[in-house]
Amino acid sequence: MDYREEQKKWISSNPLRIWRRKNDYTLNEVSSCLGVSLMTVQMWETGGFKPDSNNMSKIDILMGAGGDIENKWNKWIEERPKMHNAK
Repeated sequence: MDYREEQKKWISSNPLRIWRRKNDYTLNEVSSCLGVSLMTVQMWETGGFKPDSNNMSKIDILMGAGGDIENKWNKWIEERPKMHNAK
């Protein structure tokens, strides 16, 4: 599997993205519920940056994660594919 395929697979395993799709929420709906921009939610889902503690708490409540979303998020970030060096 090449890097792009690994990255795409990794992004699809984002806890917020899985929850959003499972519950048929759009990016716009999630961004409205959390009071952030659509671009912010996109960046969270693609690993561009991690939500701050305030937004992490909001995500946890929205997802009904029972306080475990930060642990899930950190595990997901640790699994980020590494770029392969071209030879």
